[in-house]
Amino acid sequence: MAVRYNKIWIGIKFNSKQSKYNCKDPGVNSILLIEEEGKFSINAGSVSFDKITFSINENESSGYVIEGITESANININGCKIMMTSDSEGYSISSGLIELSCGNLIVDNLEIKDIIISNRSVIQLNEGVAQVSVMNCNLRNISKIGERIGGIIELTKNIRASNEEQQMNVRIETSSFIQPISISSSNLLTSSPFIHATIGQLKIISCSFGSEDEFSQLGAHAISIEAECSKLIVSNTNFTKLLSGGIQLESGSGSQASIESCSFTNCGDGSQIAGAVYAVGLPGNNIGEVSIIKSQIISCSGQLAGGIAFMDNIIPLNVKNNYFSWNKAIDEKGSKDIYFLSKGMLDKAGDLEIVAQGYRYDKTDGYVGEVKISGFDANFAQYLDCKSEGKEDCGEISCGGKKEQTVESCKETIKEEEEDGIKDKKSKLSGGAIAGIIIGAVVFVVAIVVIIVIIVFYQKKNRSNSIKHGGVSQGMDELALIMSLENMNKKEKEQDKKQVQEQEQEKDQENEKEQEQEKEQQKGFVKHVVNLIEQKIQQQEKEQDKEQEQKQEKEQQKEQEQEQQKEQEQQKEKEQEQKKEQKKEQEKEYEQENEQEQDKEQEQEKEQKKEQEKEQEQEKEQEQDQVSKEMNANRW
Repeated sequence: MAVRYNKIWIGIKFNSKQSKYNCKDPGVNSILLIEEEGKFSINAGSVSFDKITFSINENESSGYVIEGITESANININGCKIMMTSDSEGYSISSGLIELSCGNLIVDNLEIKDIIISNRSVIQLNEGVAQVSVMNCNLRNISKIGERIGGIIELTKNIRASNEEQQMNVRIETSSFIQPISISSSNLLTSSPFIHATIGQLKIISCSFGSEDEFSQLGAHAISIEAECSKLIVSNTNFTKLLSGGIQLESGSGSQASIESCSFTNCGDGSQIAGAVYAVGLPGNNIGEVSIIKSQIISCSGQLAGGIAFMDNIIPLNVKNNYFSWNKAIDEKGSKDIYFLSKGMLDKAGDLEIVAQGYRYDKTDGYVGEVKISGFDANFAQYLDCKSEGKEDCGEISCGGKKEQTVESCKETIKEEEEDGIKDKKSKLSGGAIAGIIIGAVVFVVAIVVIIVIIVFYQKKNRSNSIKHGGVSQGMDELALIMSLENMNKKEKEQDKKQVQEQEQEKDQENEKEQEQEKEQQKGFVKHVVNLIEQKIQQQEKEQDKEQEQKQEKEQQKEQEQEQQKEQEQQKEKEQEQKKEQKKEQEKEYEQENEQEQDKEQEQEKEQKKEQEKEQEQEKEQEQDQVSKEMNANRW
């Protein structure tokens, strides 16, 4: 059963129980066929749509089926559905469900599936909207075509907003978003997030984002947040099989973002900067903050980080109690789990051990997590995981994990550690050389003792031979032995001298090298101190510049406020003058009107007098005629 409407205004409530087009089965929705320029324009009051199926024709050209125009508009959508009039190939619609520019909106149990929409969002929320609640909704297989990239649910600025100070509050709860199934014609679809917010405050509670098809591409992160969205809260929400990534967050001045107790599984295909969460900020005095806690990131992939990438101009305030497993970074300098691009932003949050407290990674099958800071070679994952397990023998955190440790200072400490290692090796080599000398001396002494024993033995033999052959041969033998011993002693002494000289030369060379190394260390230390002093001076100058800028800004603000006050006073004076002039003009107009009325009255009085005089003359003439007639009659 279909009901055809062109344009319906407020004051009507449609539902399956009260509508005269009610179906007999209360579980079946009434169907409204929307085509050409048909739409509901809500100017004031409250309107409720219950159990309605909006069947939208491809020729429908109004933009949105329901429009909330004024602040007093309150719209409730309960148990409704959206469908295309036809599901034939190539069929698409060019109208979304609702565009709200002011007022309040409650959407409960809305079902939208299998539609192709051109250049429109399903729900468009413009600046000026007050409160929006989206609950228990199911959005499945919604494809977008055309040039406009906005989200399926879009929070955006609107020049037509009547109240610029109105802060939009949007809450999306217990709803499911399933991306469109992959199709063969890749040029048909437009990259579009499920939720895109450029303004307001957004809460996403207990929702799910994913796909049933492992090869389908949303073409954008499931949730895309821009800088003027002042507050984002995502909690108890699942992100599954999202090849285009989970959350893309751009932080603005003073903005806050919190992601808590969420699960990211198989997010990212490596083409995005980060698979699960990509966070970046805009430069300014009041830099935004982001917290990601109590979440699981599993089998996600990205260029710089498989899990989370904190870029520049955003403070990673809190990254505690998160679990990581089998994530992947394409870039070798990237990190599997957490990547910090800016050490300065990390230092504003605190030491890495405090910021990433409770970090854990899966240790099955040899997986090792990664937590890295740009410019530092260290992987902090093992230390953080060890601390999370409550162990005491975790050692010290690598250089860079503490505040104010820069890349340059860490490089210098690494050089010092390497030089200390070289000194230890040298000290070990000199001890070995000394041991060798001692062993050589012992061998030399033993050789001398052996020679003496041999001499004594030969002397005994010579004595016995001298008895037989005489004393001449004995003397010759003794002289030969003595000469040989002296030659051996001379050679050994010369060798000892050479060894001593060589050792002294080696010591001199080592001393010279040590002196050169000490000089280089002193130079490096001086350079380090100078660099630290320069850094402190630069920091002080920056702080002074910031203070001056802040003072100037305050002065400018004061001047602007004063100018605004003056302008307001001038405007008030002008308004008062205008009012006075208006009053004068009104008084003049009143006077002129009074004069005109008086003139009219006088003219009327004159006319009345003239008429009276005429009447009197006529009466006199009549009397004279009668008298003359009577006279004539008397004559006759």
